[in-house]
Amino acid sequence: GTSFEIQHIHHSLDYNAVADDELFPTKAGEEAYKQLQESLAEKDHQIDLMLSQLPGGMVICHENKDFTIEFISGSLAHLLGYDSMEEFRQCTDGTCRTFIYPGDYDQMRKDVMESFLKSDEYYVEYRIVKRDGSVIWVSDLGKKLRTPDGRLVIYSFISDNTKRKMQDLEILYANQEVARQARFLGQLYTSIPCGIIQFTPGPNFKIISINPMVWQFYGFHSEKEYRQAVS
Repeated sequence: GTSFEIQHIHHSLDYNAVADDELFPTKAGEEAYKQLQESLAEKDHQIDLMLSQLPGGMVICHENKDFTIEFISGSLAHLLGYDSMEEFRQCTDGTCRTFIYPGDYDQMRKDVMESFLKSDEYYVEYRIVKRDGSVIWVSDLGKKLRTPDGRLVIYSFISDNTKRKMQDLEILYANQEVARQARFLGQLYTSIPCGIIQFTPGPNFKIISINPMVWQFYGFHSEKEYRQAVS
């Protein structure tokens, strides 16, 4: 039968590491591999520690109608009210739609898809429903990537921004209330059945503003006509 002979073997370790009883630096290779594993484990630990300190976590999902989840970090599972990724999978259907507030989902998905038409990144804000039924606001920063095996997935970081969102909403509501009061006072100023006039102190008594009843009371046809007559 056919036989094969080894012509060349290459490895990345220095032959100076070959022990007296070795043809190849096996012991050195094992030690280097062990150090590499320890280094990777330490980096993973550092990443986990960093994520645990952030008010949110990572999720990897597919670009389908419900954003099916491939991976969810423990910190995000905790934010949603679950003890672990495993418990989240056991208690839900394993999609992002599970925890996104129903009234926000369609708009969120529309915004994400429109962002993907321009680039591979997006940023959205929406509400999520935690396991206990409470609702919080989150920011979602994501990027679409292709995995080594050719699949397209979305990597995103979801963080709790309830405090900032509530402050923004309070400012918005306050501005809306100020605008409402301004409209009411403006309507009152122009429709009240008595004359209102604002002017500077003497000696010139310059007119600042008047409502329609002032010039109507004196028989003028417009504010301009009244101002021309009294200036």
